[in-house]
Amino acid sequence: MAMTNDAAYLLRRARDEARKALEAAERGDDAAAIAAHREMAIRYKVRALSQSSGAVPCIDGTDIVGGMSTTRIAGNTAAQ
Repeated sequence: MAMTNDAAYLLRRARDEARKALEAAERGDDAAAIAAHREMAIRYKVRALSQSSGAVPCIDGTDIVGGMSTTRIAGNTAAQ
């Protein structure tokens, strides 16, 4: 398995990025830099979880619960 597809490696990268975000916040760095580290941490974690489960992560909010979109879950009964 390629290093970039290894779930343990990706989780380690997610932790590293989360740590960088925390350190940047403690230093008082620019909010955009902190947000970038947080976003990278999330992206690495999603990739790791998808590698470990074999599932494709749902990023756009559709098909989360029983084939229903989040709009339908929220009360809109229109077909999605």
